[in-house]
Amino acid sequence: MNGKHSKNGKVILVGAGPGSVGLMTLRGKQVLETADVVLYDRLVGEAILSMIPESVHKIDVGKSSGRHPIAQEKINALLLEHAKDGKTVVRLKGGDPYLFGRGAEELEAVVKENIPFEVVPGVSSAIAVPAYAGIPVSHRDFSSSVHIITAHRQNGNAPDLDYQSLVRFGGTLVFLMGIGTIDTVTSELIAAGMPGETPAALIENGTRPNQRKLVSSLADISGLGHSKSFVPPSILLVGSVCSLHEELDWFSMLPLHTVKIIVTRPKARSALSNKLCELGADVINFPCIRTQSLTLADTVFSELGSYNWIVFTSPAGTEVFFDELKKRKLDIRVLYGVKIAAIGEKTARLFRERGINVDYIPDKYNARELGAGLPYSKGDTVLLFRAKDGTTQLAATLKERGFLVEDLPVYETIRDSSSNEQVKSILESGDVDYVTFTSASSVQGFFDATAGISFDRSGLKAICIGEETAFEAQKRGYRVILSKQATIESMVEIIIKECGA
Repeated sequence: MNGKHSKNGKVILVGAGPGSVGLMTLRGKQVLETADVVLYDRLVGEAILSMIPESVHKIDVGKSSGRHPIAQEKINALLLEHAKDGKTVVRLKGGDPYLFGRGAEELEAVVKENIPFEVVPGVSSAIAVPAYAGIPVSHRDFSSSVHIITAHRQNGNAPDLDYQSLVRFGGTLVFLMGIGTIDTVTSELIAAGMPGETPAALIENGTRPNQRKLVSSLADISGLGHSKSFVPPSILLVGSVCSLHEELDWFSMLPLHTVKIIVTRPKARSALSNKLCELGADVINFPCIRTQSLTLADTVFSELGSYNWIVFTSPAGTEVFFDELKKRKLDIRVLYGVKIAAIGEKTARLFRERGINVDYIPDKYNARELGAGLPYSKGDTVLLFRAKDGTTQLAATLKERGFLVEDLPVYETIRDSSSNEQVKSILESGDVDYVTFTSASSVQGFFDATAGISFDRSGLKAICIGEETAFEAQKRGYRVILSKQATIESMVEIIIKECGA
């Protein structure tokens, strides 16, 4: 829904959850993918923001303690402005929009203007953050009630709470935005009669790879939190359930917890990032390259049946092939009688997902092995689907063996030479453990994008797929670690081994 319309658009209030991309709801993801405009808060994670299509107009309306770049009235006005322009407007808020998130206030302005709206609830940090710290907010042996309280300062003052009632209830207390007033909250609870030895926990950046947890007593948690420089976003938990934090801790036990990894793989192929995140890694997605399809003649597809083999050297080329079939309203019957070769398991999997078994995959996933091992009969013809800037060695090897080869570039790799502040900061500080490269072009793209950044390239560990990729990384001075196989799974395995997990 783009451009001006006579009718109003729609406002959708979406809870993004506490930060982990895995805690974003399916409906929330669907809404982001169909939005025209997204207004987002500071606490929305970078991985969630990366779900938003590039064509969507994104507006940062984030607020933080002591920093209010856009007033609430202005946010309301932006919602109305874009909705009245006939657009689908997503208001993306951290956590759940109705839990201390001013969601209702923003929608009241929308309702007054008779603009259609929807609310997509989010996973609240009050529940999710303790769970990621190994703390259940309720437990039959410890607590049968949970009380969620905002500890946010109002006009610079601590919230006016009935501390005696909170103590008398005896359940788990969850103070959101709790670091700014932690001194007052803890001292008032003790003054109201809560024992100073009551277990308490402070959790910073909950559910995110850089999560920190501090567990102590109610009497000591404030001083320890200050000494260890805990900052927002942090929540304070008070109650006996905090004593379970070691027994039920699963997040900090993940094999790659706190390991920081730059992934240069294109955004459209995020399997590597997903696997690393599942293992607890702090992944910085930095796609330095993207692929762009080339214009192909219709005759290429009308003559597919004349080849004995069609060889695919990458998942990208395979995706181009099926996109072109769809564009021409063709289907897999055009491959009748033709044998398919794929350079690796990932490429072969794309065919199997469409009901097509691949006839040949080399034992080692590289062009040299494919060229040397492809079964040959006299007079066999080959159509080679490959990248425009890919190696010509495969075509040369096949020709030397007697194949008649049609070498067809079907896509080109575009380097993105722009860096970003997050990558610049961690490279300059040395606060990165690994960078991953899945192709020689990704090495080249990363080198170009970081050319203006001052950091020790020889100290950066580069996890590489394939000898060509490794050679390109070595030329540029990185400390190369070559995966045993040219697969994403093998890359992950070598990182786990390197970390000693």
